[in-house]
Amino acid sequence: MRIRCKVIVLLGVLLLCTSCDEVEQFETSIVFISDNGMEVDCSDEVNRGKTEVDDVLHVCEVTISPETEIVNRTGQPVPVDRLRAGDEIRITLLEPTDIGEENRSFTASKLQLLTSER
Repeated sequence: MRIRCKVIVLLGVLLLCTSCDEVEQFETSIVFISDNGMEVDCSDEVNRGKTEVDDVLHVCEVTISPETEIVNRTGQPVPVDRLRAGDEIRITLLEPTDIGEENRSFTASKLQLLTSER
């Protein structure tokens, strides 16, 4: 019985740790804007937890859906055509995602423009 309890506890800890690397939101800068999304610098997220970090720019593809909320620092709506390459933004992901070398594409539920509006 004791062994069974230890196994159950160990499995529970392992399940919790599998979601430890998942990101819900992060701050970054826009690299490129396309018709249905953008590319952003996600180097910090890709290199998170690494002891040896490369100097390569890691770019992630962010899909902007019709449901994606786009706001400024104070929460006021911002039209998507106001976003520019170089803008600093906070991205909230549609679902927590483990961003890494093999997974650099996701959908945003919210974009918050951190750069002062022009």
